[in-house]
Amino acid sequence: MPSEETFAVFPSPDLPNSTSAACIHFCTVVPVTWVLGLNTLASPLTPLLSISDTRHSHLNRKLMPPSPLLALESPDGVLPPRLSSATPTSLQVVWSTPARNNAPGSPRYQLQMRPGNSTHWFLELFSNPSASLSYEVRDLQPYTEYEFRLVASNGFGSAHSSWILFITAEDKPGPIDPPILRDVKSRMMLVTWQHPLKCNGIITHYNIHQHGRLYLKTSGNVTNGTVVHLRPYTAYTFQVEACTSKGCSLSPESQTVWTLPDAPEGIPRPELFSDTPTSVIISWQPPTHPNGLVENFTIERRVKGKEEATTLVTLPRGHPMRFIDKTSALSPWTKYEYRVLMSTLGGGANSSAWAEVTTRPSRPAGVQPPMVDVLGPDTAKVRYGVSVSTADIGIYPGLTLC
Repeated sequence: MPSEETFAVFPSPDLPNSTSAACIHFCTVVPVTWVLGLNTLASPLTPLLSISDTRHSHLNRKLMPPSPLLALESPDGVLPPRLSSATPTSLQVVWSTPARNNAPGSPRYQLQMRPGNSTHWFLELFSNPSASLSYEVRDLQPYTEYEFRLVASNGFGSAHSSWILFITAEDKPGPIDPPILRDVKSRMMLVTWQHPLKCNGIITHYNIHQHGRLYLKTSGNVTNGTVVHLRPYTAYTFQVEACTSKGCSLSPESQTVWTLPDAPEGIPRPELFSDTPTSVIISWQPPTHPNGLVENFTIERRVKGKEEATTLVTLPRGHPMRFIDKTSALSPWTKYEYRVLMSTLGGGANSSAWAEVTTRPSRPAGVQPPMVDVLGPDTAKVRYGVSVSTADIGIYPGLTLC
């Protein structure tokens, strides 16, 4: 009795009694040999699917079909697989049966995969051909191209589709290195970074954070940004955040960098007090924003209403913030203006606004002897001048002639 893989050809009334036909092998693509008795008589050039109405040729004793034979061949009309759904790490792939199987039964399938940029190798996803019409490919990389090809086979051969490209879905970016701070100035610096090793999608933008606060937002195709409005002589660290449409990844903090010093800001007016007609006590407070290490204080003075100023003294950083001006240039009952200049190490200088004080009054000085003209035995004319060292001439309580 023939096996499942054979097709039996039985003797027909048209053949002589001495003729017997062996089983024809069914699942092979090699030519099938027909046997009459023990002698091999012929080998057809194509495998046979069915034989009917065979007859015996007395000339060469071959079994001959009277009509064209149906060929058993590999499938054809194999279409590429289709993408059913995609996640960042998996693809659900489906496919259809071939247009023609060209053999009894159902075909078997093998799914082949390769990276989108490779043409030298591929991976077969089934350990053995399968009858399934779908498969979920897992453990893939996000937003990555993969090519797939379907192989359909039957007992007589196999055929494959063309390659088709699929892309996994986007995900948030992979880890990103901390940024590097460059070109540091007193109020700005350049923050630079590298794209994540795995972008996992299209980088839509980058965020620059400082102490958890969004400081700057840039487009996704740049790798640097300038941060401004910084405080001089201040420590800063920054983080950069890469974002796709599916989320963001935040880098660790950068190394700490100090901005450069700058001139002090917010220097209060000095406090002035005239304790004598020829001295003024000046005291002052530190600046609101030193912008660095204050290294000295300079006191300037001018007569009110005048532009020209005189530098009185420059004091070192550790000096008490108090100074007494008792120079000989001071006059009683005179309006003066003072200001304080402060300098930071490597940052420049700045000054306070002018503050005003009036020195205390004093008795007149520099009174010249009067000039007397005798007009008669009992009359005289006395002429005198005002004090040359008194600023306000209208404050004489009176004159006494002796």
